[in-house]
Amino acid sequence: MGEPTSARGSADLADLAQSSPRATRPISGYDIGMSQPTCPVCKVPLSQAGFTERCPKCTGAWIHEDALVGMMQERTSAMVFLPWQPRDRDQDRACAVCAKPMQAVSLGTVALDRCAEHGVWFDPEELASLLKQAKAFKADVKHEGSSEHHGILGSLAKLFGH
Repeated sequence: MGEPTSARGSADLADLAQSSPRATRPISGYDIGMSQPTCPVCKVPLSQAGFTERCPKCTGAWIHEDALVGMMQERTSAMVFLPWQPRDRDQDRACAVCAKPMQAVSLGTVALDRCAEHGVWFDPEELASLLKQAKAFKADVKHEGSSEHHGILGSLAKLFGH
């Protein structure tokens, strides 16, 4: 899939979240017995929408981090590295799953709220904005302030002595 053309809007990019064949999500991204995820903004139950869970009121999206990585890889046709950057908190938001305070982070130019254990909250239009920046997160692209790889890339680098 190439860059969006001017005839394609952000709604088409967000549709990727619902239809991406490579975007995978755990059978249940949450522990058994946990209640249905709730919108951190509106406090209403979220509805399953493909690989996301959407708020019927504000149209925000809750995405498990594994599904987000899959969506980004679908956009780039490559492995991705997500360099979460802490940011100043503009408001307190609770995780949609565990209700603990989320971390205020930035990914590219998009300000997000993240629970490292359960997922990432996207206000309306933020997911489309992030997907437009997907190529900047290719694993082979140098990331500012990051000379070390983490996860599987870090393991491979150690294995091969780099």
